[in-house]
Amino acid sequence: MIRKECPDMIAIRGKEVEAQDAGARSGLPPMAFTRKWLVHREVGDDSYGHRFALREFTLAPGVYASMHKHQYVEAVYVISGELFFENFDEKIEVGPGDVLYTYEWEPHALGVIGDSPAKIVCCIDCLNGGDNCSPTSGKGGPQTVETDPKG
Repeated sequence: MIRKECPDMIAIRGKEVEAQDAGARSGLPPMAFTRKWLVHREVGDDSYGHRFALREFTLAPGVYASMHKHQYVEAVYVISGELFFENFDEKIEVGPGDVLYTYEWEPHALGVIGDSPAKIVCCIDCLNGGDNCSPTSGKGGPQTVETDPKG
């Protein structure tokens, strides 16, 4: 077997990343909606480019993230649980292995279906220096509602 050393590769142990309370601003119970920043602009040096961030969210049963939109494109991969995503025109139910993809400024909401928590992984693109790709910026969570400059 050929083994190649990759000294610049970074392994992040998801279980060791601290979960942040992502629902506090929305008045949810403590830790009912958590976020872990797995990959973000502070991981690695500039050679990594920092063009995207990867976040893991866990949503307790009954959690609903109301209609919101953000400047970044977002791809959502469902790890476990059942959820619905909706915009003004349609509602889609998704489960483990499904992917939802939203474009910039696309209004959307999501909620947990049933009595089990849901876990999703979201990949977002970093914009304008990457402020939305930093765990310390306060930007980049689904509860973050920004104003669309196009109206």
